[in-house]
Formats: sequence, structure tokens, C-alpha cells
Amino acid sequence: MSKDYLAVIDIGTQSSRVIVFDTHGNVISKASRTAKPYYSKQPGWAELPSDQVWNDCQVILKEVTDDMGEEKNNIRSLAITANRDNIMPLDENLKPMRDWIIWLDKRQTPEAVYDIHHKATMKTRVVSGVARSLMEYVASNSKFNWLKYNEPETHQQAAYYCTLSGYLTLKLTGKTADATGMQCGFLPFDNASEDWFKYDFIYEIFGVRRDQMFDLVKQGGILGNITAEAAQITGLPEGLPVVATAGDKQVESLGAGAFTPEEAVISYGTMASLSVMMDKAVSDSKFKFNTFPSALEKKWNAEFNIYRGYWLITWFCRQYTGRDDNHGEFLREMDEAAEYVPAGSNGLFLFPFFTPHEGFYPRGKGAIFGLTDAHHRADIFRCFLEGIAFAMRQGLDVIEKASKQQPKRVVVCGGGSRSDVGMQITADILNRPTVRLDTVEVCAIGAAILGGMAVGVFKSAEEGVKSMREEVKVFTPNPENVKIYEDLYNNVYLPYYNKNKDAFKVLDKYSHLQEKAPEADR
Repeated sequence: MSKDYLAVIDIGTQSSRVIVFDTHGNVISKASRTAKPYYSKQPGWAELPSDQVWNDCQVILKEVTDDMGEEKNNIRSLAITANRDNIMPLDENLKPMRDWIIWLDKRQTPEAVYDIHHKATMKTRVVSGVARSLMEYVASNSKFNWLKYNEPETHQQAAYYCTLSGYLTLKLTGKTADATGMQCGFLPFDNASEDWFKYDFIYEIFGVRRDQMFDLVKQGGILGNITAEAAQITGLPEGLPVVATAGDKQVESLGAGAFTPEEAVISYGTMASLSVMMDKAVSDSKFKFNTFPSALEKKWNAEFNIYRGYWLITWFCRQYTGRDDNHGEFLREMDEAAEYVPAGSNGLFLFPFFTPHEGFYPRGKGAIFGLTDAHHRADIFRCFLEGIAFAMRQGLDVIEKASKQQPKRVVVCGGGSRSDVGMQITADILNRPTVRLDTVEVCAIGAAILGGMAVGVFKSAEEGVKSMREEVKVFTPNPENVKIYEDLYNNVYLPYYNKNKDAFKVLDKYSHLQEKAPEADR
């Protein structure tokens, strides 16, 4: 009996990975490469070397194909998913012109805002005046505009701009194609039609041309096939179909089996996010949450996130252990100790916005409130878990209000889903059952399902989910804890920022740490 295998390239912030699954979700072969830290030439900037991700992928693809031997010929498809909102310009020969500007980058271009109101075409100025705040937000945050004003030669000579998934597709297939589901961030992409905008004035606001964008392929479509050159470098079978999927958070929703607004998905990774798959695109004018194309056609993911999610747990471990890695034993100790700390962490509260949130807390700073000489590190650890979950609750509230949908339960993914105390806290704060799956590879599973659908291994997403993953534990809300957390959420968490906004402004004047801290401490 022939075997069908499904391969996935999964590019995260901290590592690049290749995983090959069978059709039941079992890992056949796997390889990963830890990412080198991004570098910052100035505070708030974040860049990666242009060749880093592709070089890493060449190595790990070869490791996997060498490990599989002749079995690699049973791979039916290769699906690509990656973290989003990363941009790199390519010249007319499709060679990188500079390093990646990645999703963590916070540089802005205020001069672009001035020009769209004073120097742009009349049509652009009229539209910008009608939707002033939205257009200014887009123009200022567009990575294309930053290059236009700060690296004009690169901007003028760029033949294309690509995302991580688009560049990997180019290297593997030779095609300038990218997945519709990867178009997230400040791009001239129309969520409603799931295509590039057709209006010229939009491109003027973004600072890019339509012909500089890659061709788009719908979720589950074929981006191209492995070339002879790529086959020689990676060991992949020549001609293997490369499948369009979606961004890491969207394929997590698919891998979690959350196809309707009945279920939300929380991803506790470096960035913590909460998303709900919708049958229509919903939005928030103040960008309290974003809406992206989902991993399935004609569906959209409403998504709320905080940049510093379970990164905060890593940060906590680093402060107590003095190490940058190998926190496993200490983390297990903290998890066990936190179970004996009551809800509310003995009067401690964490405000988890160590970086600003444009929609809610533009001057946000992290804070631990309520410390006394009686507190221990287990209290502090638990308040970190609670603070992150409070943020997820706030995101769920605003998505529910905009969509008029109320999820009945939450599937939790990412490394944070391994923690029993973290799962229970999430159930109690969101007052909904939280579900743990049998695998932490939910993102890769979602991409593999799309790969399987593209080549006929699965007839539907539902069939793929049923075959490749299962639920192993459900955490139900504790009514006593729910009452405590409702009190803290409404009377401490929600009013905290506004009550301390003036203090945050004063602290801004003395916040020089970012300019001096070594990369590992950021």
C-alpha cells in the first residue's frame, strides 16, 4: 500500500522548521534551525540578513530528505507557512537589494503623511481627507514609504517586493507568486476581495506600485513546482507541487479545527494572539484588532495580538535564572508552584503591554502592581500568566462586539498550551472551556491539511482535521475563580492604562534602556 506524506516549511520568529507528516498527523521526519536574533541599527528597528531564512531552509530540507531516503518520493506536496508582515525588495534579476524589514520593526515615516495631503494627486488627497486617520496610519507605517524616503535609490530600482513565503516560493519554483493568505500587514491588499487593490491612489498612499507585487494564488492552490536546481539543493523530488497556505496564525485556526465563530483560537507563542474565523470580514476603525484572509477561501480571521506574549514568560525565566535558554526545569518548577497560588496571585497584577498596542495602549508599558514583602516568585509567575490571559479576554471582547458573535469555547495552541495552570487560568478568565490538542504543531498541521487538499489526499478541511489531530483535554472554568477574575478584569485591568497614562508620559522621557540594552535583553 502506498504511503502519502505531506511536507511543511514553517518559518517562525525564533526558528525555521521542516516537518513531514503522514496523513494521520504522525511526524515522519523533522529538522529545525534556530534563527539568529534580528539586529537593530536604531531603537525600534528590526531586520534580518536577506539570505538567512533561505539558507536555513536549504540545510533543514536536505536534513529531512537525507533522513527519509527513498521515502521522500512519497511526499505529495510541500506547503509553506511563515510569520507575516516581512518585506524585502528585489532587483530586476530577482536578487535581494537589502535585508529584510521584519514584523517586529516599528519605524514610521511621518513625512509620507504630510505628502499625501500636500503633494499627492488630487484624487489621493481627496480620499485621504475623507478617511484621514486611516490613511495617515497606513502611510506612516508602510515599509514601502520608509524605503521611499530613506533609501530612495533602492525604492526606485526595486522590481519586486516580497514576503518570506513569496521569497521561498521564488527560490523553490522560480515563480514570482505568493499565497493570498500571507498578505498581512501594511500592504495594498483588499481583504474583502482577497486581491490587490485596483485603485491607483491606494498605491500612492502605500508608496509602492501594483507591478512590484507578486502574483497571488488562493489558499490551497499550487504556487509552482520544485525546479531541477531546487531539487538538487534540497533533495526534494523535482516537480513536487508547492502549495499556497496562509500566515502562521491563520493556519493555526485551520489546524485547530476552528472553522466557525463558535470557537476562538489562542496562540501562546512569542506573540500571543486570539483569532476567530468568520464568514465575513469584520473590522475596527481604531485597529484594536485586524482582519486577515483565513486559511480557507471566502473566510476571514479576526485577530487580536500582543507582541510580547509568552515572550514575557521567557523574560521572567531569564531574570531569575540568568540564562538565555535551558529554562525547562525552572519553568516546570514555576508551573507546579503557581498551581498553589490562589486566583489573583495574592494581590499581584501584571499589565502585560511591554510594547505599545496601537489600538488600545499607544503609550503602553509593562507594570507589576501590588508588590509587598510577602510575595514570592511563584506569585509573580502566576500574575504573568494572568496578565497575558486578561489581554486575550480584552481581544475577545472587542471581536465579539464587532462581529456580534460569541465563541463558546477556546482552543489553545503554542508552547503555552502545555501548562496546566496556564490553561486553567485562561479558562477562568475567558469563562469558557479551553481545549488542549494532542500536538503543539498545530500551525504545521493546518498547512499540511491544505497541502493534502491541494493534491487530493483530503477531500475537505474537515476530513483533514479529523485525520490529523485530536483533542486530549478540556479545562472547564472554576466558578469561584471566574468571580475573582471578573472583579480584577473590570476594576483593575480595564481602567489601569487610563488611570496611569500621565505617569507613562513622564516615564517616556527617561526610557533610554532600549538604546543601550543588548539584543538578548530586548
